[in-house]
Amino acid sequence: MTRVFGLILFFISCLLWCFVPLVPFLSFSIVTKASLVTSLIILAEFVWWLSFLLLGKDLIKIFKNSFYKIKDIKRIFPSNQKIKRKFLKVFYGNNSKS
Repeated sequence: MTRVFGLILFFISCLLWCFVPLVPFLSFSIVTKASLVTSLIILAEFVWWLSFLLLGKDLIKIFKNSFYKIKDIKRIFPSNQKIKRKFLKVFYGNNSKS
């Protein structure tokens, strides 16, 4: 039961973070927008930490798995030195050290 409640809180936290960039487009005064953004950020952080306390090891596993997926992508597609040299020449001119 705590795992389900923790996942629900984690989802709510993500939704609160998604609402933050939408606030400037509302038709409120600047003071109201600023206070709304601040309260959304504080509430989202509080809800995230509460879900982190409830989920504990499950949330750590989620973060570790996503980190390892990114690490595997970098291993599968290693950086290409030729592409790196072309990039440096285009953006920094022919004076770049490679």
